[in-house]
Amino acid sequence: MSALPTLFKSIHDPRRTQGRRHRLETILAIVTGAILCGRVGYKGIAEWAQSLGQDARARFQCYYKQERYHAPSEYIIRDTLIRVEPDALDQALRWH
Repeated sequence: MSALPTLFKSIHDPRRTQGRRHRLETILAIVTGAILCGRVGYKGIAEWAQSLGQDARARFQCYYKQERYHAPSEYIIRDTLIRVEPDALDQALRWH
């Protein structure tokens, strides 16, 4: 899990900088993990993300605030995936 975010470091983050809490590579790594575990759709991915324990969220390098790691919500996951350049994502996943 801790290696997944590094796959996505080269992808340009298309989101506005204002209010950005979750790193792009964290969101994409969580999406990848959820899909590899058989989750489908934004809701399924978000449910998987929310089910992660604190140790798993730390390995994914989730947003940390008030002594807790926070997984991205369904809205954040959906909004991010809609904005990411598909070719860049495809290239990152072909890395290995």
